Amino acid sequence: MSVFKVLDKIEKIIQESKPLPLVWSECSVIHREHFLRLVSELRKQLPVELQQAKEMTEHRAQLTEEAEHQAEKIVNEAEDKAREIIRSAQAEATRLLQQNSITTQAKVEAKRIVEEAHKKADEIEEDAQQIAEKIRKEADTYSQKARQEAKLYSKKIHDEADRYTERICSELEQECTRILDSLQRLKKSSP
Repeated sequence: MSVFKVLDKIEKIIQESKPLPLVWSECSVIHREHFLRLVSELRKQLPVELQQAKEMTEHRAQLTEEAEHQAEKIVNEAEDKAREIIRSAQAEATRLLQQNSITTQAKVEAKRIVEEAHKKADEIEEDAQQIAEKIRKEADTYSQKARQEAKLYSKKIHDEADRYTERICSELEQECTRILDSLQRLKKSSP
């Protein structure tokens, strides 16, 4: 019988015992032999129970120690891994910062190049417009001059054609007059 069962029986005997009358109401009458037998049983079981409790305590202590070692090992591994992750994160952050710095510098340089290209393009466009305007003006001037020269040349040719026509007409008229005169003379001279 276990210690707890013996204690339960003792408790039951005490609870079921009859109280003494009046003044002694806190006291009870119990069966002495039965009670002593239970106490004796309790003494016998106590070393066994204590040994079992000692073994359980030692086993629990061993389990606790193993669990603590395992927990310490897990904590150390976790701390090592955390340190490695932190180192890696710091290295990555440094790399990203450097890359970000390079990217920022590249963006600034790219922006400067684009602005310079726009400025150059604007200058080239302005120069091209000025050159185009100059060429237009020169073309207009040349065109006007060519038109004037063409008009003068046309007038000259026209005038020369008129003179040539007048001269040819005059010569033809003279030839016709001469022919007519000759014909009239011939006519007069013939019977």
